[in-house]
Amino acid sequence: MHRSKNLISYAVALLMLLLFALAVVSTVLYGARAFRKMKTDMEQSFHAQTASTYIAAKLRYADVHDAVFCSDVEGIAALGIRENIDGESYITYIYVHNGWLTELYCLSSANLSADAGEKVIPLDAFTFEIVDRSVRYTCVKDGQSRYSRIALRAAGR
Repeated sequence: MHRSKNLISYAVALLMLLLFALAVVSTVLYGARAFRKMKTDMEQSFHAQTASTYIAAKLRYADVHDAVFCSDVEGIAALGIRENIDGESYITYIYVHNGWLTELYCLSSANLSADAGEKVIPLDAFTFEIVDRSVRYTCVKDGQSRYSRIALRAAGR
């Protein structure tokens, strides 16, 4: 009788240990799955957010009268930013080409192809419009989009 009580208590203890181990493993697996999803979401939004911040910095730097305009590079919609340096007129074109946000900086008289631009960050789409002295734009990467609006304070001067 005493021996069967010991066997039952060992079996109960083993069962409790097994249940505890199962709970720990399921918690770790759930946490790993949540972490993986959070990491994927952050990586996807990183590109759209970084591109948006990059464009905002370019627009803030170029906030002078009539510097920002809509343009195109070989039929690709591009945001144009004009600047004068030592009497020469230069233009920075920002557009998406072959899955990359691309910047092309050149003399305004230059006729360069879309391939000549510098790749900045992977991006699926970049849409923009200039309305009421502000630039509204959206950057999209892997279904994650980032909408921004930058007021051009010097545009009306």
